[in-house]
Amino acid sequence: MGAPLIFGCVVVSVLAWIDWVIEGGEPFGIPYPVLVMVALAMNIVMTVRYPRGKRRIVAAVQRHLVNPIVRGVVTLGVPLGWSLLETSGRTTGRRRVVPVGNGHEGDRFWIVAEHGLSAGYVRNLLAEPRVRVQVRSGMRMVWRPGVAHVLLDDEPARRQRLLVGWRHPLRALNSVMVNVLAVDPVTIRIDLDQLPECGRGHCETARRHAEAVGPEHADAVTPAARRSAPPRTRSPRPTADRVPTDSRTANGHDWRLTRTSPA
Repeated sequence: MGAPLIFGCVVVSVLAWIDWVIEGGEPFGIPYPVLVMVALAMNIVMTVRYPRGKRRIVAAVQRHLVNPIVRGVVTLGVPLGWSLLETSGRTTGRRRVVPVGNGHEGDRFWIVAEHGLSAGYVRNLLAEPRVRVQVRSGMRMVWRPGVAHVLLDDEPARRQRLLVGWRHPLRALNSVMVNVLAVDPVTIRIDLDQLPECGRGHCETARRHAEAVGPEHADAVTPAARRSAPPRTRSPRPTADRVPTDSRTANGHDWRLTRTSPA
């Protein structure tokens, strides 16, 4: 992770100097990019010499400061290159939601976990691979279930380059921050369940049904399921030959209310 770490620190330093040239700012009489560079140098030293201590500091800041803010922003649907991952607690079984980088590609969702197997959500999905991720569908954010796989043989830095490219500047910024903060990163692939077949305005109904009852029952609202369902049968209507001769007293029923066809 040496080259990605150095690259991430250089990018952050350049962005800080560009911002300083535009906006200015000299706390303690020193240009603030100098302070940023000092902090990044300390980050490199801690990554090499004290990775466990760095992991604890970064995890505490993320859990109590960064994650609540990012989680609220993503819930509102603001596109910042983030998504939400829902896992089940490995000991409590409770629902756990954490923000992760948006690695949605088709029917797969990629995550580069910056703290590797030490991250809490990674340990959760190792215990229970069934997870959900919140992804964008048009103008809405929807939850999609899937199965998570930890890829120990995959190269996280290469995976980030494949996900970012030149198409996603927000993903690129998130990738830089992962490179700066990472300690022993690992790649996670989530195979998303297939969305139900949609057609003729049934997409919204199918999506809501899948969110409510889960993917294993989602086919119940698809057009294909409707076409394969047996046709409904209706009870026959009364006809003239079924009307009793005594319209008042037959079985105690007033058959005068029955509509019959003319003779």
